[in-house]
Amino acid sequence: SFRVELKMENANGGSCGAFFWEFKPDWFPVHYTTHPALDKHGQVIANATTVIPFHGDNLLNLFQRHRFDWTKEELRFYQNSTLVHANAFQIPDAPGHAYLNVWADGGAWSGAPSTTDVFLTIKLIAIYHNTSASDQGLDKVFNERCKKAGGPSNVTICLDTRVESGVVDPSSSGSAVVPLQLWILSMLCVAFAMVVSAV
Repeated sequence: SFRVELKMENANGGSCGAFFWEFKPDWFPVHYTTHPALDKHGQVIANATTVIPFHGDNLLNLFQRHRFDWTKEELRFYQNSTLVHANAFQIPDAPGHAYLNVWADGGAWSGAPSTTDVFLTIKLIAIYHNTSASDQGLDKVFNERCKKAGGPSNVTICLDTRVESGVVDPSSSGSAVVPLQLWILSMLCVAFAMVVSAV
């Protein structure tokens, strides 16, 4: 489960997102598309993308909680604790890193940049990892850290507080990123809509 509570202050354009990034040193993808909602024949993939409108006053300056739960069967997306979308299309099954970013490049997703300074304020980032597979020793690094916290067991909740800081370059395999055995997928756009995309 990946959870973030954030707000975009002073934005009248731009996007905030958390993504799955797959990195293979011997592989360089080139994509001629800006959205994974179409198949290789250009046909819309049912339920691959959903736009959820936000309702209320001053939404861009209030904290919003976004969450998605990832299981082998589906991705479930929540907005302020309300389930807004579920998707079983191409569930990721490879390890990766978490990236959270804000940008405006004039493209179709983000639109034109704001004319004033924009601030992304993050109140909370929480990642909950189900360790049921670790009982068979499949996740040695996590088990070592969990053991220091009193586990592992079926009832122990391990808190991994190791955080690495530094410049993050998504095109490199550098170790200055949060070392997660998760692929984070969720598109959070701030123009009164949340775009959720399963790639």
